[in-house]
Amino acid sequence: MKSAIFAIAFALVSSQAFAGATNEVINCSSADKKVVLTGDVPGDIGEFHLDVKLATKGPQELKMYSETNQTTGNTDENAHIVNVDDLRNGVFMFQADLLPDQNSNGATVKLYALPKTISLKALPSAGLKSSFKARIQVYGDNVDADTTVTCTTVYQI
Repeated sequence: MKSAIFAIAFALVSSQAFAGATNEVINCSSADKKVVLTGDVPGDIGEFHLDVKLATKGPQELKMYSETNQTTGNTDENAHIVNVDDLRNGVFMFQADLLPDQNSNGATVKLYALPKTISLKALPSAGLKSSFKARIQVYGDNVDADTTVTCTTVYQI
């Protein structure tokens, strides 16, 4: 009996995940606002967009993305991302790599949450909102930052 209930619950949860697939929205900034990161990281789908603004060595901006062109079905991207997100167990981190092109050798953005600072709030739509402090490192051609930021994320189906 228990296994039948578990199987039905699993099927319902699985079908809902595909019906409302979404990414996790993230917003981070340092206390002095010299480092600001906004965008979305992969949740249920692999597409992402990140915008990193730095004022550490004059104004600089990195725009990173990977998205599926809905007309051609091809992936348009200038970056790759690897993320691990298990906020309920105190884990959130990603590394995004801007691909080299004719104008640059690329750049890397690493962000990881400081586990003891993670605060979670359930949302009415089966979503989750979090806030935490994180370490962010940005390095590459003419970009450099290594600081602590305050972040919020929202995952909502």
